[in-house]
Amino acid sequence: MLSIIIPVHNVEKYIESLLDSIINGGFDAKNDEVIIVDDGSTDQTVDRIRFFEQNNEAFQYKLLTQNCTGVSNARNAGLKIATKDYVWFVDGDDMLPKGVLSFLHSIILKTHPDLIEGGYLPVNEDAKTFALDYEFREINTKKNSGGSAWTMIVKRNFLLENHILFQEE
Repeated sequence: MLSIIIPVHNVEKYIESLLDSIINGGFDAKNDEVIIVDDGSTDQTVDRIRFFEQNNEAFQYKLLTQNCTGVSNARNAGLKIATKDYVWFVDGDDMLPKGVLSFLHSIILKTHPDLIEGGYLPVNEDAKTFALDYEFREINTKKNSGGSAWTMIVKRNFLLENHILFQEE
């Protein structure tokens, strides 16, 4: 159902909170996949991901490692190995609200939209929670949409069939 693609670079301070929020968001290993693309981290990001996996039986992920080539390249690398019908590009310092994946699953199952767009709430570094705006809306691909990659859930085939990738320059 949903491929969550996470480019990471030196986010050791945030990555466990993000992974925990994915589990609490309704992650379902049968329907969802997490693809983490480490873009040349020089801190303990990858160690923290592996530690998280060891302590959370329900968490499964694919990890790609590459030299530091930028977030666009990392997102494209994740998209190349994604297998689910929808993709969501989430950044390594984000946090998802409780139940958001279950909520998105229900939208996808009910209407099969081309694009689901939501919002976000920024938080300061000391905050313990982050929330995406639950006012998600379905968008027909014939209409224009704006926003950031991490506010949109898109049909994978739409991206692939239309050769839509992130510009790596």
